[in-house]
Amino acid sequence: MFYQRLFISVLFTAILVFQSVARAEDDTETRKAIAEKLVAETATSNLVENLINTTWPPLAASLKKQNSSITEEALNVFKSELAQTQKTLIANLVIDLPAIYARHFTAAELEKIFEFQTSKVGKKVLEVQPKILAEVMPQLLQTIQTEIPQVVERFKESLRSKGYDL
Repeated sequence: MFYQRLFISVLFTAILVFQSVARAEDDTETRKAIAEKLVAETATSNLVENLINTTWPPLAASLKKQNSSITEEALNVFKSELAQTQKTLIANLVIDLPAIYARHFTAAELEKIFEFQTSKVGKKVLEVQPKILAEVMPQLLQTIQTEIPQVVERFKESLRSKGYDL
């Protein structure tokens, strides 16, 4: 009788655990499905173009500043190569994007994100964001160019003061 009760308890526990795991797997699939819908709706086909339009002007200015003899032809070749590289990177990212979203958001959160990004204001955010980045990018690149060497030097000094020689 004791072994029958033990067996029934173990069996009941196993069933509960299995149902819990199955629900978690179902939730993951639900989240992935919602994330796929989100990516399909919001990942624009001109994402690479937007990215190039945002990043290229400050990058080209920086290249011209560093090398005044660089030709427009060389810049155009570099821009084309950059666009191709970004296109490949974005294609690979978009493939993984639904699973990444699903890891970080619940199904309810993904639904709310989808509702927002497909709303009038959400669509405007997606449209205007590259323009905002284009405005801030030159300042960011300038700050990086001027501050990074100083940060690296302070880091090296800190390491040297602790007995590490670089």
